[in-house]
Amino acid sequence: MRKEQKLKAHLEKTRGQLQESNRLLVKERQNNYELRQEIEARNRKIKKLELQGKKSRMIESENQELLDSFDKSEYIRQQQKSLISQLKEELKAG
Repeated sequence: MRKEQKLKAHLEKTRGQLQESNRLLVKERQNNYELRQEIEARNRKIKKLELQGKKSRMIESENQELLDSFDKSEYIRQQQKSLISQLKEELKAG
């Protein structure tokens, strides 16, 4: 009878350990699921930020092109203005 009680006690202890292991496994799976969700959310945010950065670089490039074009136009306008002034002077003198 004593042996039987020892076996029952050992069986109960083993069942308790198994239940605890199962509980920890479920908890770990839940934690993993939550971490995967967080990783996916952060990946989406990273992609969004990368896209915003790309758009920002494109806009910056376009703005630089517009600025360069404006500077060229201003230079040409100043050259034309100077040429017109010279022609007026020549007409007055001539």
